[in-house]
This record gives sequence, C-alpha cells and structure tokens, in this order.
Amino acid sequence: MSTFIFPAALLIALAFTPSNSADLSDLTHATTGGEGTINDCGLAEDGSDGKTDFRTFTNAKGQAIEAAPLRLKIPEVWDESKLELLLRNNRKVWIPVKSLSEKDQAFLKRWGAANAGTTGIRLRCKSTSRSRESATSWYTSYGSFDKQIVSEGALNITVENLRRSTRVVEVEWSFLARSAAGKGNYFIFDGGSKTFRIDPLDDVSFKTDVATTVARDTNYAALRERYISGSKYFGWLAITRTDGQITSIESSHAPVRELYSDKVGWNNIVKR
Repeated sequence: MSTFIFPAALLIALAFTPSNSADLSDLTHATTGGEGTINDCGLAEDGSDGKTDFRTFTNAKGQAIEAAPLRLKIPEVWDESKLELLLRNNRKVWIPVKSLSEKDQAFLKRWGAANAGTTGIRLRCKSTSRSRESATSWYTSYGSFDKQIVSEGALNITVENLRRSTRVVEVEWSFLARSAAGKGNYFIFDGGSKTFRIDPLDDVSFKTDVATTVARDTNYAALRERYISGSKYFGWLAITRTDGQITSIESSHAPVRELYSDKVGWNNIVKR
C-alpha cells in the first residue's frame, strides 16, 4: 500500500521544490495513521482547529496546492526556513519556504508569529479515548442485571520549542471524571508530569499511560429500582510550564477549559 500512497506525497513536494533542492530527506515527511491523520492536534474533519485552516499555497512557478500549515521551523536565515504541510490525503510533507510565492511567505511570517505566541512553546495533543461495555450479568432474583461500562483515555503529546535557545519544559496532564449518576463535582482520577530539556527548534513526543474509569448500572426489574455507581470519563487537560510560568494549555473540549479558567473551582477539584 505504501508504495502507492507515499510517492504521491513526494510528487507534490517536488512540485514545490526549486530545481536546486533535490534532497528528498530534507523536503518530505509522511506518516500513516497516528500523528499523520487529519485529526492530529485537534484538527476537525474539515481541516480546521480554529487556529489553522486549509488554504491554497502557490510556489514560484505558479503551481498551487491546498494544505494546512502545521509547523514552521525558522533558523537564523528566513530563506532556510521549512514548512510542514498537512495535505488533503492526510499526508504530511516538508517544503522549503523560499519555494513559495512572496504572498505566501508574508502569510507564513504572520502565521508563525501568531502560533508561536510570546512563549515560544507549542503544545499538541491527540486523544485516544474510548468507552466499551465490558460485561452484562443477569440474575434471577428480582429480575436484576448489571451492566459495566469501562472508559479509557490516553494522550499522544508533542511539545515544540520554537525559540533559538534551549528550554526546560514541564508537561503536566490530568484526566477528569464525574459520578456516573451525573451528581457531584468533577474530579481528577489520573494524570502525571514530565520535564524535558528541548533544544532550539526541536520537539519531544511521548504517550501517557492509559487512564481508566468504571461505571456500573444495576437494575432490579421486579422492584423497579435502578442504582448507578462508579464514575464516567469526562475529558483531559494538558499544560506546559517554563521557569514556573504556564506557556501553553490544551484541553479535550471547551467545558474542561472553562473549569480550569475558574481558578478557585479548579483548585477545589479533588484528586483521587
């Protein structure tokens, strides 16, 4: 399969490559699944995450391609910068910025500054959460039955240092849950932290351990009673800190971010 799809990405990259830059290892990068999918970094199926959209890029020869910018690596000289693009076929390619039109280069300078922010640290997370019904048990007494639902969550995390100096970055992540009955406050049921020393214009990637919650639904048909216990997976939050200051935040969805924005409420969230 790869012998068919991979060259297609190479051909697109070549179309955006000046004739004097023929080193494919410097110009292309493609992956299958995982971080190469269109859902990477929270991108929606339409290619938008609110920060990065698919747009048309044009090279100096007038050739055009529709893609979403992912990463911009800028060394001391702008002409040596490289751009990582996400193509519509879910492949990622690296191209030299100098191969693009002046208009696109001007856009990338603005886009790079906006995405790097003032911290120079970019956090990218991809969730691998799922729920499954693990068992259903029937009993004759009172016509009762139990249903157990297991929810699992894990994160693929990438931290990028967009500055030209080495940074020491702490990454902290938390998984949140709530009573399966829908009552009570949210709580942190799992999480962790790691510290990295990241070289200039470099990144680190890792996967968290799988966090698991279990909910149980017991029904007594004869008594017309139902009891729900355990907890239900709600979402996740990831934060980076540099020199004790928060440099980036990502979350599974808006309600989790809103919880974190309420500092008093967040500090009252119980860790179990």
